[in-house]
Amino acid sequence: MTFEGGYLYVCETHATIWLDSDKDKALRYMILAIYDDKGRNLLHYAARKGDKYFTTMLIYEAEKLGKLTEFIDRQDKSGLTPFYYLCLEGYRQQLGTDPEME
Repeated sequence: MTFEGGYLYVCETHATIWLDSDKDKALRYMILAIYDDKGRNLLHYAARKGDKYFTTMLIYEAEKLGKLTEFIDRQDKSGLTPFYYLCLEGYRQQLGTDPEME
């Protein structure tokens, strides 16, 4: 675990028996890519609930996998993305929006 910029990053979230990096990446991808019947994944729900710590962890994991765009821009069946939900919750500044524009 590391503490950076006011956030706790948990990098080792699984058993140490996963020494194969390909299996490790596949498992982390599969967890992020679980969708419900509404077309929402974990990132949709974390952003929708306004849980910035869990959202940050999921974004960090997706970015480490090189799949951030795939997950943050994924539309649910209503056409809404996790990014949209984050903006609704007021996380524009954390996502890189210029604070002077608010």
